[in-house]
Order: sequence, then C-alpha cells, then structure tokens
Amino acid sequence: MRIKSALVALLIGFALPAYSTEPTGLPFRAEIPFEAGVAFDATKVPLREDALSRDKAALEAYAAAALPKALAVSEDAGWIGMFRMRDNVTNPVDTHDARRIALQSCQFTAGLPCRLVAVDNRMAATEQPLLEALPAGQFTDDLLPFWLKSSASTRGKQFVTDYHSLSGEKAFVMAPFAGARIFFNTGASLEEARNRALQRCSNEISQPNVRCVVLAENDRFVIRDIDARRVALTGPKIERVAKVTVLYVGALNCGPCRWW
Repeated sequence: MRIKSALVALLIGFALPAYSTEPTGLPFRAEIPFEAGVAFDATKVPLREDALSRDKAALEAYAAAALPKALAVSEDAGWIGMFRMRDNVTNPVDTHDARRIALQSCQFTAGLPCRLVAVDNRMAATEQPLLEALPAGQFTDDLLPFWLKSSASTRGKQFVTDYHSLSGEKAFVMAPFAGARIFFNTGASLEEARNRALQRCSNEISQPNVRCVVLAENDRFVIRDIDARRVALTGPKIERVAKVTVLYVGALNCGPCRWW
C-alpha cells in the first residue's frame, strides 16, 4: 500500500512506501535505543549537501545547546527534527522525551519516517532504524505527540479524557510548534467540528507562521493523514510557510523548552 505525503512548506505530494510499527507511534514509556559513537560534528550529519548547507545554523545551535537534546534526519536525508532545551536553563527532562519528540518533529515536517543521528553530544555509532514516530489508530492519552512525559501524565490525560467525554462529531487540534497547545470542538458534522477547532487555534496562537494541525477526529489519530494536515495548513488565518527546517523543542507548560 502506498500513502501520500507532502513537504510541509511546499505542499508537494509524492508517493511513499507505508511503514508500520507495533504499537503504532512511540508511547511515553517507550525506550528508543541509541548507541552513542563519536562526539557530535555538524558537518557529519547525514543530510544531502543542499540540506546540510541550508540547516547549518540550526545544527550549530544544536551543538551549543544544553542537555538533554536529540537530532533526527528523514529517510530522504532532506529534513531534520530536533529537541533542545532553552539556552542556559536546566530542567529534569527524560532523555527519552528528547529522542521521541525529535523523531516526531522530523516525521511531521518531512512526511517520512526518520532516524536518530545524534543524542546529547554524541553521534550515532551505527545507522539507526527508521521509525514511524507519529501515532496512528485509537486516540489515547499515552500517545500524545510533541508532549513531555511529565506534562502528559497530568494535563494531557485530562485533555484527552475531556475530549472523549464529548458526544457527536468532534476534532482535536494541536499547535505543535507553539508549545503543543491543544484545542478541540464538536460540530453538527466532522467538517464543522474540525473547522471550529482550527479557528480557535488560529485565533489564540499569536506566534507568527503558526501551524495548527488536526491530531484526531472522533476517536482516531489522523496526524499521519496528509489530507487532514493539508486542511490544517490551509485553514482559516493560517499562512503557508516557506520554512525549510523546523526545530521543535518543547511541550505545553514546558518553560525551559524552546521551539522555532
């Protein structure tokens, strides 16, 4: 089976092979294996030459960032996803959060499976496996993408519980690069519920170039569905962004985290 995806910035569709994991997505409890090798070197990140040149500043920022941090690269070597802490701030963040969110950010941006290439200040010792980091299937609180485990264990669970308690057609929207803020609404139809949630998100997020994403519809994750992502990217008041790289770092109520 083949699925359609798109580059987030340009919305260009292309065919990709289907990947699967068991279970789908990376739950908060998942320990993502990583064998550390040599010291991090931005020039050694396995990106295409054009991407390596384009993302030079981002990779230098990663090198200088405090721990924990993680860097992932897409299957086509054209996109990166990153988790890093705010400058000069420390916080007890689980290192597995860094790995998981870097992979999710990369997959979201590229529309492709990604692999870890660096964790903290070390490159991968060997080529890491490609992972589908974004969840699919039943919408559950232990699979919320882009959230820190510490946040998801309390507020995240409550958000999902409140959402599941709603009757009728409903949609769950997130602004992953604006603190992973959450919005959800019901409607007479699924389209109405989706548009209401997207409208709330676009109205309340003040950061420039914000992208609100349909995370779930009714009781199923749809974040891997490019049609749902395209709706989010072209929804009310949401601009298409010609941004070549996305650095996601953080989650709701994560004061020390940073996102660009």
